[in-house]
Amino acid sequence: MYVNQHLLFGTTLKFLSVGEFFVNSLTIFANSIRETMTSSTAIMYAIFCMFIFSEIMVFATFIWGYLHLRLSNPVVLAELNIEAYLQISDVLNIGSILVSIIMHRIQEGGNDETDFLMEQLFLVSLIFLSLQNDEYSLLLSYVNNYWMTLYFYILTGLHSLHVCVGSVFVLIQSYFYDGDGSYRDDDFNAGVYWHFVEMIWIAITVLLFLI
Repeated sequence: MYVNQHLLFGTTLKFLSVGEFFVNSLTIFANSIRETMTSSTAIMYAIFCMFIFSEIMVFATFIWGYLHLRLSNPVVLAELNIEAYLQISDVLNIGSILVSIIMHRIQEGGNDETDFLMEQLFLVSLIFLSLQNDEYSLLLSYVNNYWMTLYFYILTGLHSLHVCVGSVFVLIQSYFYDGDGSYRDDDFNAGVYWHFVEMIWIAITVLLFLI
């Protein structure tokens, strides 16, 4: 089963490593653990966690750029629309409440209402995207006027893109039901994804309105 790995580490890399016996034993041991202890669910969670981590790194890059410029320029010239922010925050809060209810229903085993709640969550995400569309209608006119405006559109644009992707996931997930049951792992991932999007919005709120 491990013939190719024996040949690889025993011939090609033995002069570049600590020795063929140690590398072969370590490789066989690692593959044995991987084959005996992993499952499709574990692999799915690992991939999902790595996806979330990569998204955190993407947002952290732009957040660091915003912090660097913000702390270097204490005077803020751009005016922020507080009313639009409050509307978007209210929509996200409603979505988070729906996600919490969905997760609670799944844990209790009451999957009959899950499909209906997922469709409501999809409608909430569409409302959020419609509000963001009002902001981006002026993108071409103001994107190059000021650095804060540029970062505002970048951060909120990435956030809106994630909401759009999450909306597609929710729409697809609402049809993956068998009778009165559901795929609980997929529902859990959808809930984690939505809460991740909400945490990103909280971080954007702190950056734009409190710093």
